[in-house]
Amino acid sequence: MATANNLEYQLAHVDAALKKRYSTKKLSNLNFTTNRLLGWVPKTTGITGKSYEVPVGLANIAGGSAQFAEAVTSRKSSQYERWSMTRVKAYQTATIDGETMRAMKDDPGAFIRSVTSETDSAVRAHASDTNWAMYRDGSGIRGTVASISTDTLTLGTGEARAFELGMRCRIYDSTDTGLTGTPNVTNTRVTAVNRAAGTVTFAVDLTVIAGDVAAAVAAGDFVVREGDQNAKIQGFGAWFPATVTATLFNAVNRTVYPERLAGLHYTPGAAENYDVSLRSAAASAIENEASSDAIFMHPNAISQLDIDLDGDREFDKVRSQDGHIGYDVIKVHCGGLILPIVQDAWCPETKAYLLESQSLELFSIDPFGYVSQDAGVLHRLEGEDAVEFRMGFYGNFSAARAPGHNVVVNLNHP
Repeated sequence: MATANNLEYQLAHVDAALKKRYSTKKLSNLNFTTNRLLGWVPKTTGITGKSYEVPVGLANIAGGSAQFAEAVTSRKSSQYERWSMTRVKAYQTATIDGETMRAMKDDPGAFIRSVTSETDSAVRAHASDTNWAMYRDGSGIRGTVASISTDTLTLGTGEARAFELGMRCRIYDSTDTGLTGTPNVTNTRVTAVNRAAGTVTFAVDLTVIAGDVAAAVAAGDFVVREGDQNAKIQGFGAWFPATVTATLFNAVNRTVYPERLAGLHYTPGAAENYDVSLRSAAASAIENEASSDAIFMHPNAISQLDIDLDGDREFDKVRSQDGHIGYDVIKVHCGGLILPIVQDAWCPETKAYLLESQSLELFSIDPFGYVSQDAGVLHRLEGEDAVEFRMGFYGNFSAARAPGHNVVVNLNHP
Protein backbone atom coordinates (compact mmCIF):
# COMPACT_ATOMS: atom_id res chain seq x y z
CA MET A 1 0.00 0.00 0.00
CA ALA A 2 1.28 3.49 -0.87
CA THR A 3 2.64 5.56 1.99
CA ALA A 4 3.24 9.26 2.44
CA ASN A 5 6.94 8.81 1.75
CA ASN A 6 6.64 6.80 -1.43
CA LEU A 7 7.14 8.40 -4.85
CA GLU A 8 3.81 7.25 -6.25
CA TYR A 9 1.98 9.07 -3.45
CA GLN A 10 4.02 12.23 -3.94
CA LEU A 11 3.38 12.22 -7.69
CA ALA A 12 -0.34 11.86 -7.13
CA HIS A 13 -0.33 15.06 -5.09
CA VAL A 14 1.84 16.94 -7.58
CA ASP A 15 -0.35 15.69 -10.42
CA ALA A 16 -3.42 17.23 -8.78
CA ALA A 17 -1.61 20.51 -8.19
CA LEU A 18 -0.44 20.69 -11.78
CA LYS A 19 -3.87 19.98 -13.20
CA LYS A 20 -5.29 22.84 -11.16
CA ARG A 21 -2.43 25.18 -12.05
CA TYR A 22 -2.50 24.53 -15.78
CA SER A 23 -5.94 25.84 -16.58
CA THR A 24 -6.67 27.05 -20.12
CA LYS A 25 -6.03 30.64 -19.08
CA LYS A 26 -2.71 29.72 -17.46
CA LEU A 27 -1.51 28.07 -20.68
CA SER A 28 -2.77 31.06 -22.65
CA ASN A 29 -0.80 33.45 -20.45
CA LEU A 30 2.41 31.46 -20.78
CA ASN A 31 2.02 30.92 -24.52
CA PHE A 32 0.72 34.25 -25.75
CA THR A 33 1.98 37.06 -23.49
CA THR A 34 5.24 37.66 -25.38
CA ASN A 35 4.51 35.49 -28.44
CA ARG A 36 2.11 37.92 -29.98
CA LEU A 37 1.70 36.54 -33.48
CA LEU A 38 0.92 33.14 -31.97
CA GLY A 39 -1.66 34.73 -29.68
CA TRP A 40 -3.27 36.83 -32.42
CA VAL A 41 -3.60 34.27 -35.21
CA PRO A 42 -6.92 32.34 -35.33
CA LYS A 43 -6.76 28.69 -34.25
CA THR A 44 -8.63 25.78 -35.83
CA THR A 45 -8.69 22.50 -33.92
CA GLY A 46 -10.05 19.03 -34.57
CA ILE A 47 -8.15 18.71 -37.88
CA THR A 48 -7.78 14.95 -38.10
CA GLY A 49 -7.41 12.64 -41.08
CA LYS A 50 -4.59 12.45 -43.63
CA SER A 51 -4.67 16.05 -44.92
CA TYR A 52 -6.44 19.38 -44.55
CA GLU A 53 -8.08 20.46 -47.81
CA VAL A 54 -8.88 24.14 -48.32
CA PRO A 55 -10.32 25.46 -51.61
CA VAL A 56 -9.57 29.02 -52.69
CA GLY A 57 -11.24 31.12 -55.36
CA LEU A 58 -8.60 31.98 -57.94
CA ALA A 59 -10.50 33.85 -60.65
CA ASN A 60 -14.00 35.24 -61.15
CA ILE A 61 -16.19 34.28 -64.09
CA ALA A 62 -14.41 35.36 -67.26
CA GLY A 63 -15.80 36.22 -70.66
CA GLY A 64 -18.58 38.74 -71.03
CA SER A 65 -19.09 41.17 -73.88
CA ALA A 66 -21.19 44.08 -75.08
CA GLN A 67 -22.58 41.61 -77.61
CA PHE A 68 -24.78 38.79 -76.35
CA ALA A 69 -23.53 36.20 -78.82
CA GLU A 70 -19.91 36.92 -77.90
CA ALA A 71 -20.71 36.84 -74.17
CA VAL A 72 -22.13 33.33 -74.68
CA THR A 73 -19.20 32.20 -76.84
CA SER A 74 -16.46 33.53 -74.53
CA ARG A 75 -18.03 32.46 -71.24
CA LYS A 76 -15.73 30.83 -68.73
CA SER A 77 -16.67 29.69 -65.25
CA SER A 78 -14.89 30.92 -62.13
CA GLN A 79 -11.72 29.02 -61.23
CA TYR A 80 -10.56 27.49 -57.98
CA GLU A 81 -7.49 25.85 -56.52
CA ARG A 82 -7.38 23.43 -53.63
CA TRP A 83 -4.61 23.43 -51.08
CA SER A 84 -3.78 20.03 -49.63
CA MET A 85 -1.91 20.55 -46.36
CA THR A 86 -0.46 18.04 -43.94
CA ARG A 87 0.49 18.28 -40.29
CA VAL A 88 3.95 18.47 -38.76
CA LYS A 89 4.92 17.56 -35.21
CA ALA A 90 6.56 19.57 -32.45
CA TYR A 91 7.43 18.37 -28.98
CA GLN A 92 8.73 19.95 -25.80
CA THR A 93 9.63 18.18 -22.57
CA ALA A 94 10.78 19.02 -19.04
CA THR A 95 12.53 16.45 -16.86
CA ILE A 96 12.82 16.36 -13.06
CA ASP A 97 15.25 13.80 -11.63
CA GLY A 98 14.60 11.57 -8.64
CA GLU A 99 17.20 13.19 -6.41
CA THR A 100 15.53 16.59 -6.78
CA MET A 101 12.17 15.11 -5.87
CA ARG A 102 13.57 13.30 -2.85
CA ALA A 103 15.56 16.33 -1.68
CA MET A 104 12.29 18.26 -1.48
CA LYS A 105 10.16 15.49 0.06
CA ASP A 106 9.76 17.37 3.35
CA ASP A 107 8.59 20.56 1.61
CA PRO A 108 5.80 19.73 -0.86
CA GLY A 109 5.42 23.41 -1.69
CA ALA A 110 9.04 23.62 -2.76
CA PHE A 111 8.61 20.46 -4.83
CA ILE A 112 5.65 21.91 -6.65
CA ARG A 113 7.54 25.16 -7.23
CA SER A 114 10.44 23.17 -8.68
CA VAL A 115 8.16 21.18 -10.96
CA THR A 116 6.12 24.14 -12.14
CA SER A 117 9.29 26.16 -12.79
CA GLU A 118 10.45 23.48 -15.22
CA THR A 119 7.02 22.97 -16.78
CA ASP A 120 6.49 26.72 -17.18
CA SER A 121 9.85 26.84 -18.95
CA ALA A 122 8.77 24.04 -21.29
CA VAL A 123 5.51 25.82 -22.12
CA ARG A 124 7.30 29.09 -22.86
CA ALA A 125 9.93 27.34 -24.99
CA HIS A 126 7.22 25.53 -26.97
CA ALA A 127 5.33 28.78 -27.61
CA SER A 128 8.44 30.78 -28.51
CA ASP A 129 9.61 28.13 -30.95
CA THR A 130 6.20 28.08 -32.65
CA ASN A 131 6.00 31.88 -32.79
CA TRP A 132 9.51 31.98 -34.32
CA ALA A 133 8.57 29.32 -36.89
CA MET A 134 5.46 31.21 -38.04
CA TYR A 135 7.72 33.86 -39.58
CA ARG A 136 9.99 31.30 -41.29
CA ASP A 137 9.82 28.89 -44.23
CA GLY A 138 9.57 25.46 -42.60
CA SER A 139 13.18 24.48 -43.34
CA GLY A 140 14.19 24.75 -39.68
CA ILE A 141 17.14 27.04 -40.44
CA ARG A 142 17.75 29.16 -37.34
CA GLY A 143 20.79 31.05 -38.53
CA THR A 144 23.11 31.59 -41.47
CA VAL A 145 26.82 31.87 -40.71
CA ALA A 146 28.27 35.32 -41.39
CA SER A 147 31.72 34.51 -39.97
CA ILE A 148 33.40 31.92 -37.75
CA SER A 149 36.12 31.90 -35.10
CA THR A 150 36.93 28.35 -33.90
CA ASP A 151 33.83 27.41 -31.85
CA THR A 152 31.91 30.68 -32.23
CA LEU A 153 29.61 31.67 -35.09
CA THR A 154 28.48 35.19 -35.94
CA LEU A 155 25.02 34.90 -37.47
CA GLY A 156 22.67 37.20 -39.37
CA THR A 157 20.84 40.11 -37.73
CA GLY A 158 18.72 38.90 -34.81
CA GLU A 159 19.29 35.20 -35.49
CA ALA A 160 21.20 34.47 -32.27
CA ARG A 161 17.91 34.96 -30.41
CA ALA A 162 16.62 31.65 -31.81
CA PHE A 163 19.21 29.64 -29.84
CA GLU A 164 19.18 28.49 -26.23
CA LEU A 165 21.97 27.21 -24.00
CA GLY A 166 22.26 23.45 -24.36
CA MET A 167 20.40 23.32 -27.70
CA ARG A 168 21.70 20.47 -29.88
CA CYS A 169 22.37 21.55 -33.47
CA ARG A 170 23.63 20.48 -36.85
CA ILE A 171 25.20 22.66 -39.55
CA TYR A 172 24.68 22.21 -43.29
CA ASP A 173 26.95 23.42 -46.07
CA SER A 174 25.99 26.61 -47.89
CA THR A 175 25.54 24.63 -51.12
CA ASP A 176 22.97 22.32 -49.51
CA THR A 177 20.01 24.69 -49.74
CA GLY A 178 17.53 21.82 -49.47
CA LEU A 179 19.17 20.41 -46.32
CA THR A 180 19.15 16.93 -47.84
CA GLY A 181 22.85 16.05 -47.82
CA THR A 182 25.28 15.06 -45.08
CA PRO A 183 25.70 17.90 -42.56
CA ASN A 184 29.12 19.44 -41.98
CA VAL A 185 28.49 19.19 -38.22
CA THR A 186 26.08 17.09 -36.16
CA ASN A 187 25.21 16.67 -32.50
CA THR A 188 26.93 19.77 -31.12
CA ARG A 189 25.47 21.74 -28.23
CA VAL A 190 25.25 25.50 -27.69
CA THR A 191 27.44 26.63 -24.78
CA ALA A 192 27.03 30.42 -25.02
CA VAL A 193 24.74 32.98 -26.68
CA ASN A 194 25.47 36.69 -27.09
CA ARG A 195 22.46 38.43 -28.60
CA ALA A 196 24.12 41.85 -28.66
CA ALA A 197 27.10 40.52 -30.62
CA GLY A 198 24.94 38.16 -32.68
CA THR A 199 27.13 35.17 -31.79
CA VAL A 200 26.50 31.56 -30.76
CA THR A 201 29.27 29.37 -29.29
CA PHE A 202 29.30 25.57 -29.57
CA ALA A 203 30.96 22.77 -27.63
CA VAL A 204 33.47 21.89 -30.37
CA ASP A 205 35.93 23.66 -32.66
CA LEU A 206 33.91 23.98 -35.85
CA THR A 207 37.00 24.53 -37.99
CA VAL A 208 38.74 21.23 -37.11
CA ILE A 209 37.56 18.00 -38.75
CA ALA A 210 37.16 15.52 -35.91
CA GLY A 211 34.36 13.65 -34.17
CA ASP A 212 31.03 15.17 -35.20
CA VAL A 213 32.71 17.77 -37.48
CA ALA A 214 32.74 16.16 -40.93
CA ALA A 215 33.73 19.37 -42.73
CA ALA A 216 34.89 22.78 -41.54
CA VAL A 217 32.13 25.33 -41.13
CA ALA A 218 32.30 28.40 -43.37
CA ALA A 219 30.37 31.58 -44.08
CA GLY A 220 26.99 30.89 -45.65
CA ASP A 221 26.43 27.58 -43.86
CA PHE A 222 23.04 26.90 -42.25
CA VAL A 223 22.47 26.10 -38.56
CA VAL A 224 19.50 23.89 -37.65
CA ARG A 225 18.31 22.43 -34.36
CA GLU A 226 18.67 18.63 -34.42
CA GLY A 227 15.54 16.99 -35.79
CA ASP A 228 14.06 20.21 -37.23
CA GLN A 229 15.43 19.99 -40.78
CA ASN A 230 12.52 20.48 -43.22
CA ALA A 231 10.09 19.55 -40.44
CA LYS A 232 8.81 22.87 -39.05
CA ILE A 233 5.47 24.54 -39.72
CA GLN A 234 5.09 26.42 -43.01
CA GLY A 235 5.28 30.05 -41.92
CA PHE A 236 5.27 33.32 -43.81
CA GLY A 237 8.54 32.45 -45.56
CA ALA A 238 6.82 29.46 -47.18
CA TRP A 239 3.42 31.02 -47.91
CA PHE A 240 4.80 34.39 -49.10
CA PRO A 241 8.11 33.58 -50.86
CA ALA A 242 10.22 36.33 -52.38
CA THR A 243 10.48 34.27 -55.58
CA VAL A 244 7.56 32.20 -56.85
CA THR A 245 8.36 29.05 -58.85
CA ALA A 246 6.25 26.41 -60.60
CA THR A 247 7.18 23.83 -57.96
CA LEU A 248 3.94 22.65 -56.38
CA PHE A 249 3.30 24.02 -52.91
CA ASN A 250 0.62 22.08 -51.03
CA ALA A 251 -0.49 20.71 -54.43
CA VAL A 252 -0.83 24.17 -56.05
CA ASN A 253 1.22 25.79 -58.84
CA ARG A 254 1.40 29.36 -57.60
CA THR A 255 2.84 30.86 -60.80
CA VAL A 256 -0.62 30.89 -62.43
CA TYR A 257 -1.56 33.86 -60.20
CA PRO A 258 1.30 34.80 -57.82
CA GLU A 259 -0.44 37.80 -56.26
CA ARG A 260 -3.40 35.72 -55.15
CA LEU A 261 -1.57 32.48 -54.35
CA ALA A 262 1.77 33.63 -52.90
CA GLY A 263 1.11 36.91 -51.14
CA LEU A 264 2.11 40.47 -51.95
CA HIS A 265 5.53 42.07 -51.56
CA TYR A 266 6.42 45.72 -51.25
CA THR A 267 10.02 46.90 -51.66
CA PRO A 268 10.51 50.59 -50.78
CA GLY A 269 12.65 53.09 -52.56
CA ALA A 270 16.03 54.02 -51.16
CA ALA A 271 14.79 57.18 -49.41
CA GLU A 272 11.53 55.88 -47.89
CA ASN A 273 10.86 56.17 -44.16
CA TYR A 274 8.96 53.33 -42.53
CA ASP A 275 5.71 55.27 -42.37
CA VAL A 276 5.80 55.88 -46.14
CA SER A 277 6.55 52.20 -46.78
CA LEU A 278 3.64 51.03 -44.65
CA ARG A 279 1.18 53.44 -46.22
CA SER A 280 2.23 52.34 -49.71
CA ALA A 281 2.04 48.67 -48.75
CA ALA A 282 -1.44 49.18 -47.28
CA ALA A 283 -2.58 50.78 -50.53
CA SER A 284 -1.33 47.68 -52.34
CA ALA A 285 -3.33 45.49 -49.96
CA ILE A 286 -6.52 47.48 -50.59
CA GLU A 287 -5.94 47.31 -54.34
CA ASN A 288 -5.86 43.51 -54.04
CA GLU A 289 -9.14 43.26 -52.10
CA ALA A 290 -7.48 42.70 -48.71
CA SER A 291 -8.99 43.79 -45.41
CA SER A 292 -5.85 44.12 -43.32
CA ASP A 293 -6.29 43.86 -39.54
CA ALA A 294 -2.80 44.51 -38.16
CA ILE A 295 0.85 45.09 -38.94
CA PHE A 296 3.51 43.05 -37.17
CA MET A 297 7.01 44.46 -36.73
CA HIS A 298 10.16 43.98 -34.67
CA PRO A 299 10.43 46.31 -31.63
CA ASN A 300 13.49 48.07 -33.10
CA ALA A 301 11.61 48.75 -36.33
CA ILE A 302 8.61 50.09 -34.39
CA SER A 303 10.92 52.45 -32.47
CA GLN A 304 12.13 53.88 -35.76
CA LEU A 305 8.58 54.04 -37.10
CA ASP A 306 7.52 56.02 -34.02
CA ILE A 307 10.28 58.54 -34.78
CA ASP A 308 9.19 58.74 -38.43
CA LEU A 309 5.56 59.33 -37.46
CA ASP A 310 6.54 62.34 -35.33
CA GLY A 311 3.42 62.09 -33.17
CA ASP A 312 1.03 61.20 -36.01
CA ARG A 313 -0.37 58.07 -34.31
CA GLU A 314 -2.93 56.85 -31.80
CA PHE A 315 -2.75 54.33 -28.96
CA ASP A 316 -4.92 51.26 -28.56
CA LYS A 317 -4.99 47.60 -27.51
CA VAL A 318 -5.17 44.41 -29.57
CA ARG A 319 -6.34 41.22 -27.89
CA SER A 320 -5.16 37.66 -28.40
CA GLN A 321 -7.56 35.36 -30.22
CA ASP A 322 -8.80 33.80 -26.98
CA GLY A 323 -9.36 37.25 -25.47
CA HIS A 324 -7.20 36.60 -22.40
CA ILE A 325 -4.23 38.81 -23.31
CA GLY A 326 -4.14 42.46 -24.39
CA TYR A 327 -1.26 44.00 -26.34
CA ASP A 328 -0.52 47.73 -26.27
CA VAL A 329 -0.17 49.07 -29.82
CA ILE A 330 0.11 52.27 -31.78
CA LYS A 331 -2.34 52.86 -34.61
CA VAL A 332 -1.48 54.63 -37.85
CA HIS A 333 -3.40 55.77 -40.91
CA CYS A 334 -2.29 53.61 -43.84
CA GLY A 335 -3.75 54.14 -47.30
CA GLY A 336 -7.31 54.56 -46.00
CA LEU A 337 -6.92 51.93 -43.27
CA ILE A 338 -6.28 52.62 -39.60
CA LEU A 339 -4.07 49.74 -38.50
CA PRO A 340 -2.57 48.67 -35.16
CA ILE A 341 1.18 48.07 -35.16
CA VAL A 342 1.91 45.00 -33.04
CA GLN A 343 5.44 44.46 -31.81
CA ASP A 344 6.85 40.94 -31.89
CA ALA A 345 10.50 40.28 -31.08
CA TRP A 346 10.45 37.11 -33.23
CA CYS A 347 9.61 39.13 -36.35
CA PRO A 348 12.64 39.64 -38.63
CA GLU A 349 13.93 43.14 -38.01
CA THR A 350 14.09 44.00 -41.72
CA LYS A 351 10.47 43.09 -42.51
CA ALA A 352 6.94 44.16 -41.63
CA TYR A 353 3.81 42.09 -42.26
CA LEU A 354 0.40 43.54 -43.13
CA LEU A 355 -1.92 40.70 -42.20
CA GLU A 356 -5.57 39.81 -42.65
CA SER A 357 -6.55 37.56 -39.76
CA GLN A 358 -9.43 35.79 -41.52
CA SER A 359 -7.00 34.51 -44.17
CA LEU A 360 -4.70 32.89 -41.59
CA GLU A 361 -4.99 29.99 -39.17
CA LEU A 362 -2.92 27.69 -37.01
CA PHE A 363 -4.63 24.33 -37.48
CA SER A 364 -4.08 21.28 -35.31
CA ILE A 365 -5.68 18.19 -33.82
CA ASP A 366 -5.73 19.54 -30.26
CA PRO A 367 -5.70 23.14 -28.97
CA PHE A 368 -2.24 24.70 -28.93
CA GLY A 369 -0.51 23.99 -25.64
CA TYR A 370 -1.74 20.39 -25.52
CA VAL A 371 -0.27 18.61 -22.49
CA SER A 372 0.15 14.84 -22.79
CA GLN A 373 -1.74 13.14 -19.94
CA ASP A 374 -1.76 9.45 -20.88
CA ALA A 375 -1.25 8.51 -17.24
CA GLY A 376 -1.10 11.88 -15.53
CA VAL A 377 0.72 15.13 -16.24
CA LEU A 378 4.06 13.65 -15.19
CA HIS A 379 5.39 10.50 -16.88
CA ARG A 380 7.92 8.18 -15.27
CA LEU A 381 10.87 7.61 -17.62
CA GLU A 382 11.65 3.95 -18.16
CA GLY A 383 15.21 3.08 -17.18
CA GLU A 384 15.84 6.50 -15.60
CA ASP A 385 15.46 7.98 -12.15
CA ALA A 386 13.25 10.82 -13.38
CA VAL A 387 9.79 11.92 -14.45
CA GLU A 388 8.90 14.02 -17.47
CA PHE A 389 6.33 16.64 -18.49
CA ARG A 390 5.42 16.52 -22.19
CA MET A 391 3.80 18.90 -24.66
CA GLY A 392 2.92 18.08 -28.25
CA PHE A 393 1.68 19.88 -31.35
CA TYR A 394 0.27 18.12 -34.41
CA GLY A 395 -0.70 20.67 -37.01
CA ASN A 396 0.58 23.42 -39.29
CA PHE A 397 0.18 27.06 -40.25
CA SER A 398 -2.00 28.13 -43.15
CA ALA A 399 -2.63 31.22 -45.25
CA ALA A 400 -4.66 29.11 -47.69
CA ARG A 401 -7.91 31.06 -47.47
CA ALA A 402 -6.39 34.14 -49.13
CA PRO A 403 -2.59 34.34 -49.38
CA GLY A 404 -2.85 37.45 -51.53
CA HIS A 405 -4.50 39.41 -48.73
CA ASN A 406 -1.20 39.66 -46.87
CA VAL A 407 1.75 41.91 -47.64
CA VAL A 408 5.43 41.44 -46.81
CA VAL A 409 7.19 44.81 -46.54
CA ASN A 410 10.96 44.75 -47.04
CA LEU A 411 12.00 47.60 -44.77
CA ASN A 412 14.86 49.78 -45.91
CA HIS A 413 15.22 52.89 -43.79
CA PRO A 414 17.48 55.60 -45.30
